[in-house]
Amino acid sequence: SAVIVGVSGLWKKPGSACLLVLALPWTASLDFVLGYPLRLLTSVNATFLLETVGTEVTRSGVQLLYQGRVIGVDPACSGMNMLWSTGLLTSLLAAAFSLRWKSFLPLGAAALALALAGNSVRAAILFFPEAGIIEMPHILHAGIGFAIAGGCFFVLVQCAPGGAAFDCPALSPSSSGRRTQPLLPPAILAL
Repeated sequence: SAVIVGVSGLWKKPGSACLLVLALPWTASLDFVLGYPLRLLTSVNATFLLETVGTEVTRSGVQLLYQGRVIGVDPACSGMNMLWSTGLLTSLLAAAFSLRWKSFLPLGAAALALALAGNSVRAAILFFPEAGIIEMPHILHAGIGFAIAGGCFFVLVQCAPGGAAFDCPALSPSSSGRRTQPLLPPAILAL
């Protein structure tokens, strides 16, 4: 009966509930089901970003075509790891600050948007060395991914209600005693 009481109260704690869901051994299944759609979304967004900066690139499925070269968005570039990481951070923040669903859902939506946007930016940046446009040490490939993920995590913490515990000026009380709004729109534009 204690288990039933514990599980029935879990719906009031979305952070804890999501941490339990993320602990389930279903990563391989998610990779199988969501891998290709995420790769397709990443390639579409990366093509848009590359065209925005003047690079003449076309897309065929999950492959980017540039001057006779084929640059594939492979399974490792699907963004599944970034999606999982931002989901984990969102769940940890929600559990740490005892967020209710009303606060958790917008934070989760922001996490999803940041993960998808961040992965698309990462793919667009890494297109240049993969296409041979610039030369870059291979170690920077992972470094760019870590830097973009770190930026996404920083923005996510900025967006979290209770972020003042992280000494976050955007969320600390103002002189009027009210919380200021998080800097989400400028931070997303900065990505």
